[in-house]
Amino acid sequence: SDRRSIVPEDAFRLTDLGAVALSPSGRTVAYCASRWTDGVREHSLLVTEVRTGDTRVLSQGHENIHAPQWSSDESTIHFAAAGESEESQIWRISRDGSDKTMDTGMEGGIARFRLGESDQSVYFTRHVAAPEDEWESLHEKFRGSVVAGDGRQEKSELWRGDFENGESRIEWNGGRFITSFAVSPD
Repeated sequence: SDRRSIVPEDAFRLTDLGAVALSPSGRTVAYCASRWTDGVREHSLLVTEVRTGDTRVLSQGHENIHAPQWSSDESTIHFAAAGESEESQIWRISRDGSDKTMDTGMEGGIARFRLGESDQSVYFTRHVAAPEDEWESLHEKFRGSVVAGDGRQEKSELWRGDFENGESRIEWNGGRFITSFAVSPD
């Protein structure tokens, strides 16, 4: 029989699938995958044609590729990737894998992003240190008895970047931590 017990090393042979984005027409899927190769984590952005199953690798490397989003005309895929600096930035790549371009270069990187009006803009969050600890009195009262998180106090800024002129500006700085957001059509 070819059956055997699973061992920890088996985890290094698996390919992990990440975020998936269906193209606006529904004909193509873009997705992220990662796997261990020669002791190094390799990340890929791939596209698969739904009807035929044909798959192409658009980008591959050691940067952590995630969060693919199609442009409305399906000519490009925007995604986040963290390179050696481990700071995610927004990138775009043409549907055929050529013309890979970094759209942001934010110090400290970005956290989440969504394409905006007719693909001419992008909204993204970045996390910054909180100026004060609103929970300080509770932290003092229970110091040492409750341990949670990494001790950092961060808040989010919501930014808008314009692809035409390359400028970015803060749209909202409401003193809260944003884990997810959506862009309304208006």
